[in-house]
Amino acid sequence: MKNNKFNKKSILYILIILIFIVYSRVFFVVFSDKEVSGNTCLKKQTKLNKVFVEKTTGLKFVRMDSGEFYMGSPESEDGRKSDEGPLTRVCINEFMISESETRVKDFSLFVSQTNYITTAEKEGFSYIYSPLTGRWEKKTGVSWKKPGFEQTEDHPVVHLSFFDAMEFANWLDQKYKQIKIGLPSEHQWEYAAKKGYIELKNKEEICLYSNSADLSAKGNFPGWKISSCEDGFVFTAPVKSFNPDTNGLYDMAGNVWEWCDSEYKPYISSQNLSVYGKKKSVVIKGGSFYSKPEFLRFSAREHLNSGKKRAYDLGFRLVITGND
Repeated sequence: MKNNKFNKKSILYILIILIFIVYSRVFFVVFSDKEVSGNTCLKKQTKLNKVFVEKTTGLKFVRMDSGEFYMGSPESEDGRKSDEGPLTRVCINEFMISESETRVKDFSLFVSQTNYITTAEKEGFSYIYSPLTGRWEKKTGVSWKKPGFEQTEDHPVVHLSFFDAMEFANWLDQKYKQIKIGLPSEHQWEYAAKKGYIELKNKEEICLYSNSADLSAKGNFPGWKISSCEDGFVFTAPVKSFNPDTNGLYDMAGNVWEWCDSEYKPYISSQNLSVYGKKKSVVIKGGSFYSKPEFLRFSAREHLNSGKKRAYDLGFRLVITGND
C-alpha cells in the first residue's frame, strides 16, 4: 500500500512538473515576444503640424518625427569626454523645435508685457570672458539689455539664467491649450541636432554653418583655440546668418550655448530628468561664438552648477510637444 501511495504521489509530482515546464515555456515565449517588440521604437501618431509659426513672436517651429538614436559618442571620436558615454539608445516621441535661437526682440516683447526682471538684473552682474586673465569673470551692469558688445534685435538674447528662459517659455505656453511649449530636454536637443547633421568636407567648412571661435575672433582673444576659417563675427551673430542643417534648423552648433531642461546626470541614470531647484546642475548644448571645435560636436556636453548662472554666450531655443 505504501509503495502504491508513493508511486501515485511520484506520478502526480511528475505531472505537475511537466505542466509547469510547458506553461513556463509558453510564458517565456510570450514574454520574449513582448520584449522583442519593445526593442523597436513605436511611432506615435502624428498630432503636431510639420511647421508651426508661433503667433506672438513669429518664431517658426519644425517637427521632429518620432524615432530613435544613439545618444553620446563612440570612444574613437575626436574631442570626446568620458561623460559622453556609454552610447545609449534612446526612443524619442515627436516634438517640434524652433528653427532658431530666441531673439532679443522676442525677449523684449515678453518683458514689455510682463515687466519681468532677469536674474542678472536682480543681482547686478553677469559673466564674461576676460582676455586679460583668460578666465570667466563677474561683470557688473551687464544683462540682456547691455550684453557688453553690439547686438541688434535679431541677435540671440544672452545673459539669461535657466529660470529666465523657463519664464519666457511659460509665458508663451499659457497662450495655448493644445500644445506645450518649453525648453528642450538634452535628449530632444541631441536627437534634433544629429537628425539634421551635415558632414563637412573639411574643417574650414565649419564657418559656413556656425559662429564659433575662429580667425575673426583671434585678434580679440589671442589665447583661444580656434577653427582655421573666418565667419565674420567676434561675438554673437544674428540668427539665421549661417547655413541651416538638413532639417532647416539654424545655429545648432555655435552662436550661443543653449539651456536644456535636463539635470546633468549620466545617460543611463538620468531618465531625462527635468530641472527643479536652483542648486541643480543643468545641461547646456551646442557651443557658442567662444567655443573651440570639440565643443561644436552634437554629443559634447557642458553643464552649469546652478540654473541661476548666466553669461554673454548663453541663450536658448524652445520646443513644442502635444498636450495630451
